[in-house]
Amino acid sequence: NFRNTGKTYLEGLAVTDSPAGVSTTRLRFSRTKGKRIGPYKPLAFDEVREFKKEKGMSKAKKGWRHFFSIEEPEQTTEQEPSQSDALQALAEALDAIDKRVTAIETRLSETEDAVSDVQDDVDTVKEVVDTEDFARLVGNLPELVKNFSKLNSKVTQLPDKKFSKGKKGFNFL
Repeated sequence: NFRNTGKTYLEGLAVTDSPAGVSTTRLRFSRTKGKRIGPYKPLAFDEVREFKKEKGMSKAKKGWRHFFSIEEPEQTTEQEPSQSDALQALAEALDAIDKRVTAIETRLSETEDAVSDVQDDVDTVKEVVDTEDFARLVGNLPELVKNFSKLNSKVTQLPDKKFSKGKKGFNFL
């Protein structure tokens, strides 16, 4: 935040024999061994203006290129024949892969439909079998209850309230 202006202080660094920084009046380099270079000539930017940002280039880079009158090299869009052939072969291979993937997706969809139909048929058969088994069991229920009652009357006889029935009682010692 350079002097609270909201702009960056340093986007690039260049060293010349003429100091150009704010409040910089002297530069000292290790190779000069004690030699001092003072203000030689003030550096003043007399033309400051906004510029349009071009596609693919940062604002700072475009500004420096304009400042030093560096022209951008023109980009050629012509392709060599070998690149064109390679791109054509790549496009054909991609088309073949796309066709194969489409065929696989179609077969997968058909298989999923067939599996769904089979699952529906299995559910229907299961319901019919369960219904038949239940009806058969309900039909057998009255006969089972009748047979169980006969068995219960034969096997489970309750003793009389009088245990002796005219017999002699048990004598304890």
